[in-house]
Amino acid sequence: MNTPVIPPAAKPKTFADPYGWLLAVLATGTALLLMPWTLASGYVALGCLLAGLASWFATRAGAFKSDSTIAGTVCVVSLLLLIFVVYPIGRMLLAAFIDDKGQWVVQNAMARFFSDDVWGTGCIVGNVRCGVAINSMVLAILAGLGSTFFGFALALLAERGGRRFQAGLRVLSILPVVTPPFVIGLAIIILFGRTGIATQLLSDWFDVPRSRWIYGLPGVLLAQVICFTPLAFLLISGALRLVSPTLEEAGQVLRGSRWHVFRTVTWPLVRPAIANAFLLGFVESLADFANPLVLSGNFEVLSTKIFFAIAGAQHDALTRRDSGAHAAAADRGRVRAAAALARQRVLHLGRRQR
Repeated sequence: MNTPVIPPAAKPKTFADPYGWLLAVLATGTALLLMPWTLASGYVALGCLLAGLASWFATRAGAFKSDSTIAGTVCVVSLLLLIFVVYPIGRMLLAAFIDDKGQWVVQNAMARFFSDDVWGTGCIVGNVRCGVAINSMVLAILAGLGSTFFGFALALLAERGGRRFQAGLRVLSILPVVTPPFVIGLAIIILFGRTGIATQLLSDWFDVPRSRWIYGLPGVLLAQVICFTPLAFLLISGALRLVSPTLEEAGQVLRGSRWHVFRTVTWPLVRPAIANAFLLGFVESLADFANPLVLSGNFEVLSTKIFFAIAGAQHDALTRRDSGAHAAAADRGRVRAAAALARQRVLHLGRRQR
């Protein structure tokens, strides 16, 4: 009886593996060749070198199954995240601890973080507007619930309502995803604005008074539900497609009603997909910028508040710089005018003495 020959196990890559070093050298050389030699290029080269060294040590330690290519890719992506995500957010958070004089003040940061403009709940007990964080959370919860509900209904119609609905629903589900961000908001204004098509028809036929109800929470919520329902539909329809119809048929054979079969068979199997759809709608609502910018009106959310705060700060800095330049120019003009007047006075006195 022949004994099977077991091939030797592959040896893990060690310091001699050249790919980690090759990645570091190529990245560093590219950074130095494409950029002029400044302090910024030195930082870029140092970051690439650190990414190469990190991938080298990770490969030697056996991480990522000793694959230097994967280790180098992970290190480079981590470096990019640190530079373009963690660093700017950290700078903004640290700026909250600095007052106008450049001093570190912890009380100043606490006052900014927990101010009424951010966490105010005056709209619940009075006519005062709520803070932007409360507005954003309420909008995100409502948008997540609405998009999940309509996405689930459309997924049931497409997967359990017959094949005739599938093609049309899939085409409709793709359209809001591929359209530009501002199109849906502008379409809602054209339809339901004060001079919109639907508003004019309702005013002419049923004497419904014209109003600006879409500018605020209702309009932003409507636009976000339309935008995020296709995403929920795609997630839930994929989960429903994986549920075998024989399980539902077996429940019906056992004389279970449709509601009982849905509650005990279908719902538990698609519940994770529904939770994922709600979480996706919640996060997308918090990150949405186009729809609140067009339709929010006096309803402030975090995305627009941050944008206008940054744009306003830049505008104020430019205004201060321009005003300083104009003031300096005016001072120079006044000095020159005074010198010219003094010169004319001296010449006039000299002529009189002659």
